[in-house]
Amino acid sequence: TRLYIIFSFLLLIIVMNFGGCNKLPPADKQKNTGENLYLITIESGSYSGYNGSGMSLEIIENKNRFYDLYQTIHSIDLPQPEPPEIDFNTEIVLAAFFGRKPTGGYSIEFGDAQLVDKSKLNAEVLTKEPLTGSILTQAVTSPYALASVKRGEIKEIVFLNRDGDILKQIKLH
Repeated sequence: TRLYIIFSFLLLIIVMNFGGCNKLPPADKQKNTGENLYLITIESGSYSGYNGSGMSLEIIENKNRFYDLYQTIHSIDLPQPEPPEIDFNTEIVLAAFFGRKPTGGYSIEFGDAQLVDKSKLNAEVLTKEPLTGSILTQAVTSPYALASVKRGEIKEIVFLNRDGDILKQIKLH
């Protein structure tokens, strides 16, 4: 029975890691940023085709770039899902990649977003790393998160960590 318990536990970990990787989140994943502006999670997951070794933060302002990026993210999936429809006349997509990691237990997501003035958006990027000694999935992972925001009059997006330190600033075109 001890072997059965260990096997069940490992199966549960595998199911949890693969279970929600490519699903669109429910509407309650929206974050209110004031002035009727919302940061909406498009999707996030632990496994992607992104092969960079470090964190990468991007802004996508057009359909072609979004489709290319979405194809890269899902290059490990068969069949590849169709990208969600985004109206780039009114929305911008934010992308965060944590980089290739040697095990499970890593994640990246968008936290709070604050409209500093009508032209500058501060977007919080939250990362999680496994605790020392944790039981982890023994597979290479590449965590990512995609979110959209109404374009409005935004001219600059500043990515911040949970301590408020600037990770990257990007001016929109």
